[in-house]
Amino acid sequence: MIATINQTESDLQNITQSSSPDIAALEQIAIATQQAETNLNILELNNADLKGLRSRFQQFYGNISNDAQTIVTAHAEQDMETAESAYQRLETTFAQQETLVNSINQYCSEGYPE
Repeated sequence: MIATINQTESDLQNITQSSSPDIAALEQIAIATQQAETNLNILELNNADLKGLRSRFQQFYGNISNDAQTIVTAHAEQDMETAESAYQRLETTFAQQETLVNSINQYCSEGYPE
């Protein structure tokens, strides 16, 4: 789970730092976060805390993927109202990133309880 989250966070950072804020970057973000959601889904976890963290990250990445794809589609259809609404949701979702990352880091710092 940690590897998937770290890889996705690295991918998102690379996309946002190396790309101009455009539709192609949003498409890459949608793909990366959809893949992360899929990868997290296939993990078999027995620990309730880890299951809870996985669920929160799946929702986080799923929301990012959906909203990024909505922006891409709305832009292609020149539906700026829908694009703006999705962009606002995307910003709200990204605001949760630090809290989520801190949660998984805290769990890891506690020594991976069974």
